[in-house]
Amino acid sequence: MTGRDLLARVRADGGIASLDADTRAALIAALLSDFQESDADLIVELTRAEALMLSLDHISVDQDGLLACCWMLFMIGRLSDAQVIFGAKMTDYDTYCGIDSIFLLPHGLTATREYATAHGMDDLASFIADLHGDLDAHAQQWKHGTYFDDRPGADSLVGELTAWIRQ
Repeated sequence: MTGRDLLARVRADGGIASLDADTRAALIAALLSDFQESDADLIVELTRAEALMLSLDHISVDQDGLLACCWMLFMIGRLSDAQVIFGAKMTDYDTYCGIDSIFLLPHGLTATREYATAHGMDDLASFIADLHGDLDAHAQQWKHGTYFDDRPGADSLVGELTAWIRQ
């Protein structure tokens, strides 16, 4: 089965509950080549599953899948997903360091802070209030960067996609 086949199946079935960790990893890698705004809820579900897996075993589980999910949510740009990304970032020390804080700001610092404050997300609002530097330039680096460019295409076999994301 290819990543594209897996992605089509999951989009049609509407969930990841029946997927094991390796198949979820392949799905994340396939999504990197073909995610759409309509995949946001699926990516939120994957983000939560990857964060939970890391919280249970941060020694032998790599955070690349979680990083990829957070980046896709940032790229889709729903402010409501900033809390999901923040939760993933706070999973442990490694994810705190590894998931870029810019992912919390899909529409900039002010928009996210106002959203977080209006929705009672005080921890998130407080965290982003301490962010400094040229945030717009940093966001553009991620939006137009090449971090995931070496990924295999969605037509790759599931095993290849899993191996790449778990490298």
